[in-house]
Amino acid sequence: MKLAELDEVVAFLATYGQFDRLNEIALAVAPTPHTGNAAIYEPVREIIHTAAYFADRRVDATTLRALDPSVFVPADFTRPPGYLRGGQLRGMLEMPADEAVKYDVLPASYHAGRIATDLLVLASISVCGGSSTWTPERIDAQVKKNIAGVHAVPGYAPPTS
Repeated sequence: MKLAELDEVVAFLATYGQFDRLNEIALAVAPTPHTGNAAIYEPVREIIHTAAYFADRRVDATTLRALDPSVFVPADFTRPPGYLRGGQLRGMLEMPADEAVKYDVLPASYHAGRIATDLLVLASISVCGGSSTWTPERIDAQVKKNIAGVHAVPGYAPPTS
């Protein structure tokens, strides 16, 4: 499996509260060396940031300690202001109706995946300190909204037992 594909798996694990599995994946990819190619390393970073975000919300100090050395790799890593303002978010749930109708022909898996993978961006914005646009409260509210949005996609409701 490619790291970029693992992003979506991680997003769904977070969506369904499978934090032990999410943490296992994050800890497995954390030792991946940063070779200077940010595009290749970005999926690793998103996975680590997602695990750290949800560990922080669950007050999981053990996971946070284990991930800490890998949260900012390289050590001088920062997100650009546009990213922190949400420039990478797909915003499927906020899309105007006239634009959203264009996506109606696509399968439910497309919609669920696009909504879920915004969780990785939101987590990374949070881990990197947020912005005046994306405050911790707004990020947490949007995370909850996206999780509910995935669950509302036909076939993606959480298990009942």
